[in-house]
Amino acid sequence: MKTHNDDLDIRIAKVLRVGVVIAGALIFVGWLSQISVGDLATRSDMVFDQFRIYESRPLFGVLEALLQEGRWGVLLSYLGLAVLIALPAIRVFMTFVSFVIYRDLVLSVLSAIVFLSLMVSFSLGL
Repeated sequence: MKTHNDDLDIRIAKVLRVGVVIAGALIFVGWLSQISVGDLATRSDMVFDQFRIYESRPLFGVLEALLQEGRWGVLLSYLGLAVLIALPAIRVFMTFVSFVIYRDLVLSVLSAIVFLSLMVSFSLGL
């Protein structure tokens, strides 16, 4: 017999599945847009030259530079990564909402604490 928890689990699984597909598609399209067919025929090793030297730079500075340069492929890849990183927080938030709807106070408070912890860690990580 199906319970409301089963329905919730199915909904959460569908949201996560769609989120992973969207994130993967964004990253894939972003990466494909960085490859030039003419360049690959002559210099296949040049595609990855930008990854040879690591420079630590703030995320918002990188995003601003990419916007100014019009490098939409890289921005799409960053957007895909952001969607992928946001999926666990979306899952915890959906669980929190379901516990509130089912009036389970203890689990609602616990999932709210977990969600707030995720939001604080995301904000401090930027």
